[in-house]
Order: sequence, then C-alpha cells, then structure tokens
Amino acid sequence: MTAHNPNATTNTNRWTNWAGTQTARARLQQPSSVDELTEAIRRGASSGQLLRWRENEP
Repeated sequence: MTAHNPNATTNTNRWTNWAGTQTARARLQQPSSVDELTEAIRRGASSGQLLRWRENEP
C-alpha cells in the first residue's frame, strides 16, 4: 500500500447542475504517479464516491 502524498493536489469545489437545482462538493485530485492514482481510486471506492476523469485544462 502506498502512503498518501501530501504534495498531491486536492481541491474541494462546489459543483452545480445546469438548472441550478442540485449541488455537491466535488473533490478534485491531481495524482502525480500511478500509485497515487491507484490510492485515490481505492479511497473513493471505499467511501462510495463516484470517479470522473477530467482532462487537464490549459
């Protein structure tokens, strides 16, 4: 098991649907290695969170 990297970027942002009727706190992570990505997926899965891939923005 890999230790959590405190240098990996994690942000919490509020997501709102187009109609403005639903909101949620989205946790954005930018793992810097495959091990960090794997650990982020495991943490999310163990707490019942959904995972969505998003390409890097310019």
